[in-house]
Amino acid sequence: MRIEFKLAELLTSNKLTLATAESCTGGLLAGRIVNVPGSSAYFLGGVVAYHNSAKMKVLNVKAETLLRFGAVSEETAKEMVLGVKKLFGADCALSTTGIAGPSGGTPEKPVGLTYIGVSVKDRVEVIKRVEEFNNNQEEFYKKFEDEQNKLREKIIKAREILNKVEISDDLLEFISKVCIELGIQTNRADITVVRTAKALAAYNGRTYVTIDDVKEAMELALPHRMRRKPFEPPQLNKEKLEQMINEFKQQKNNNEEEKEEQKNDDVKKNMMK
Repeated sequence: MRIEFKLAELLTSNKLTLATAESCTGGLLAGRIVNVPGSSAYFLGGVVAYHNSAKMKVLNVKAETLLRFGAVSEETAKEMVLGVKKLFGADCALSTTGIAGPSGGTPEKPVGLTYIGVSVKDRVEVIKRVEEFNNNQEEFYKKFEDEQNKLREKIIKAREILNKVEISDDLLEFISKVCIELGIQTNRADITVVRTAKALAAYNGRTYVTIDDVKEAMELALPHRMRRKPFEPPQLNKEKLEQMINEFKQQKNNNEEEKEEQKNDDVKKNMMK
């Protein structure tokens, strides 16, 4: 399934709308989206803001942002995605800004540098990618099509084993302890961490959850659940979390050493009989 069809499936099943703001892609992103029959049900529209003046006038990108960070920057991508989302009143939005080449690159910002802004409801993320563009567009597309197919296969395999993934009682106890000690007051935070950890284990081809899965799941799921006010930035006491993770690992190692010592003692006793 091509990515634009998967996007259509996700948006329609969740009853979400989408808008786009493009610079370096010049409308190609919107073109892929509207290539799906029925896309008007979720795609509200897009803006090609190639010139800085268009970014400022249409998307409300601040002149200060462009002067300080440049058109190709995380800050500009973020303001673009928020601007187009507000412009169309969409639930979700995407933005692109980058240096497509063949000229215009610098050591700090090489040809192929791209920032992709993503906003879903009240969440905003900016993805940075640096690629060497190939003059042969078909080969360039095929490169990413192969990556997409590999990723799809990995996700399919993960779905097949997800229901078989197990998590130990000591990890369940640890997750509850972390949620309490970090002062997370929202409901179901521990359940979200468990489900995320299981998904990560399945994604990595395992039917059991490790402490590293739990750590990654907490870093993904907990920051937004630690907000005290609606518009506070996501936060997580990573130092405290790291300390608790290390303590858990140390305790687990100690328990395993004790079990090994007990096993050796039992063997010696049996040999003396």
